[in-house]
Amino acid sequence: MYWLVMLITRLVLGERVDKPTPEENRLASAYFLFFPVFGGMALKFSAKFIHGATDSAYLLVGLATMAVAYFVVMVWAKFIPAAVTWTLAGIAWAVVIYGVFRGDLF
Repeated sequence: MYWLVMLITRLVLGERVDKPTPEENRLASAYFLFFPVFGGMALKFSAKFIHGATDSAYLLVGLATMAVAYFVVMVWAKFIPAAVTWTLAGIAWAVVIYGVFRGDLF
């Protein structure tokens, strides 16, 4: 939410919004691709884990998952072009939405 307040403040004060760099485009497209991938994996594999885990296990698994997601996104954004990522993101979102409506991800 902070970024939205800062963006609105900058726009109100008259600062121009610059066009994103290619690196920023690749990073944004990588996040757009991996959000449904990691979300779908969380929906699919968390049911067994939730019922038998302790609080510290939640913390460790959550931190490990976030660290892996961060490094996967950074490496992906560094080497894969944005056009390829946007295409794969469309496919990933369609598969996850289909799995949710069909009931495969619960």
